[in-house]
Amino acid sequence: DGTLRLWDMRAESLVRTLKICDDELHSVAISPDGRMIAVGSTAVRLIDAMSGKVKSTLVGGRVAFQA
Repeated sequence: DGTLRLWDMRAESLVRTLKICDDELHSVAISPDGRMIAVGSTAVRLIDAMSGKVKSTLVGGRVAFQA
């Protein structure tokens, strides 16, 4: 459903829910410093982890990106 849920694994609690797009999400990667999140679906979206805002979108045509 295009929703990304971020969890605090130590506290076992949901930290943030982000509606990224309307497409199914296929992959997620977090930068080593935790500041950026890359989410793959029919495009790759780079998201600021603190604000939850999409900073950039990379479109690759008709195929879905997978990590």
